Amino acid sequence: VEATLDRLWLHKVDGYNVRERTLAAVDHLNDPIHTDAALRHLSTRADVATVVAVREAQGDVDAVSAAARAQSLGILRAPPEPLLQGRHLKGLGVTPGPQMGALLKQVYRLQLDGEVHTHEEARAAAQRLL
Repeated sequence: VEATLDRLWLHKVDGYNVRERTLAAVDHLNDPIHTDAALRHLSTRADVATVVAVREAQGDVDAVSAAARAQSLGILRAPPEPLLQGRHLKGLGVTPGPQMGALLKQVYRLQLDGEVHTHEEARAAAQRLL
């Protein structure tokens, strides 16, 4: 794939990094896409639209429904925005640093898993994890 991209001199098209996104998609072609959580996790590693397009071209019958689900989840081209940010944790008494970063990652993972859906749920999860 990389050699083909080099031969075609494909890097960016209208600001879209074709090379980076295609290589990431190839690296994640075998990632699970059967659940919404799996799609959300995939969206943090690769462009879901590209992954499902290649899988569909390979004859993967699940790719079409995965693309529709990713579209409805709003993650076809980018991962979901974190519901919780550092400024929200300051109100809980968490100071900036490694602990804050670890806590934000844990809560984001819960969001990707589908266990946290709103800012309030994310904040409550952070309080529990503290």
